[in-house]
Amino acid sequence: MTFREAAERSGLSHAYIRYLEIGKRPGTNTPINPSPEMLRGLAKAYNHPYKDLMVRAGYSYEEKDEPSIEETKLEEYAKRMAELVRMAKTDEQAKILVDFAEEFFKK
Repeated sequence: MTFREAAERSGLSHAYIRYLEIGKRPGTNTPINPSPEMLRGLAKAYNHPYKDLMVRAGYSYEEKDEPSIEETKLEEYAKRMAELVRMAKTDEQAKILVDFAEEFFKK
């Protein structure tokens, strides 16, 4: 998989993924320490266990760190809704979508 494909799947930038692979930040040559959220994106992109990435990155891992299926679905719905709002052609359309999303996520 290319860095760009991994970026698209993970939600991270292709440059960041490249620096992770190299292991150092450009210019400073300091190690890169990805956050748990970034590791979650990488686990999704590469279909690799999140727990393993957390341990390899030096984080302690507890099962509660893993999102539930419901949390994962809600996160995906929120991303889709945000994309729809960005695609709205008028402010009125955007407001309707935002109002809908607020009601949906209250439940």
